[in-house]
Amino acid sequence: MKDSSPVDRDHPDDGQAPDLVALPRLMPLTGPVATELRAELLAREQRRFDDFHQALAADIDLEVLAQRILEHERFGDMLHDAVDAALRTHDTIKIQLLAKAVGSGVLAEDEKTIDEAQQLLRLVTELDPADVRALSALRDRSRGYGHPIACIRHELDVSSALASLIHSRLERLGLVEVESNATFDKSAGDGGDVELYETWSLSDGAKALLEMLDEVS
Repeated sequence: MKDSSPVDRDHPDDGQAPDLVALPRLMPLTGPVATELRAELLAREQRRFDDFHQALAADIDLEVLAQRILEHERFGDMLHDAVDAALRTHDTIKIQLLAKAVGSGVLAEDEKTIDEAQQLLRLVTELDPADVRALSALRDRSRGYGHPIACIRHELDVSSALASLIHSRLERLGLVEVESNATFDKSAGDGGDVELYETWSLSDGAKALLEMLDEVS
C-alpha cells in the first residue's frame, strides 16, 4: 500500500520539542556532551513517533485516515492531540492506546461512536502508566480489597500516599465511582446507631478503556 500518511514519518513536528528548547537553557552545555544530548533527545522523540505511526498503521489504512481528515476537521484535531501526547511519554502501552483511540474514531460510522473515541483519547492523554496499571488491578474484584486505595497500594507495591494520589486522579477522571452509604441499626443503644460505608465500582468509561487495553496488550 502506498504510504500517504498525514503524519510525516521523518518530521514528527515542524517545531522543536519542548525538551530540546528547555534543557540547553537549563544546562548550558557545550562541546561533545551538548551534541550527544541533543542527538539523544531527537532520537527518543523519533522512536516515540515511529511507535505511534506503526500502531496507527496497524489499525487503519492511512489513506483512509487522510481522506477522513479532509472530510472532517475533528479527526485532524484528534490526530494532532494524539501525536502530541505520544511524543511526551516513554510508555509504549500509552502510545498504542492513543493510536487505538484515533483509529476507533476515524473508523466509526456514527457521531455517538466518534464522540466516545474522542473522550477516550482525552482520558488516555491524562493517564500516567501507573494509572493504567491501577485500572487493570481494580478490574479484578475477586482480590477482596475493601477500598481501591488498598488494592492499588498492594497490587502496584507503592506507598499509601502514591496510591491515594492515583485513586484521586482516577476518581477525578470519572473512572472510579465511589458511593457513600449508611445503615441504621435500631438494636443499638441510645436510639440506634448509624454506620457509614462506601462502595465503589469502575465506570463504563473505565471498562471501555480496559477493552482498548486488552486489544493492545
